[in-house]
Amino acid sequence: MKGCFIDDNGARHHLEATENQIQIANSAAEEPAKIVLIGERADEITREVLSAQLMMFE
Repeated sequence: MKGCFIDDNGARHHLEATENQIQIANSAAEEPAKIVLIGERADEITREVLSAQLMMFE
């Protein structure tokens, strides 16, 4: 998973994750808010599932 998301407070965060690690950092204002999911089960990830997982790291 890789990309940028905007939290409930309007702050942008850059995200890079693998099966073994996740890194979340502040994002540049010009980075577009989009997430790319890669993997054979990526189509199983819904917005609700992704939101719940990202909120665990805030």
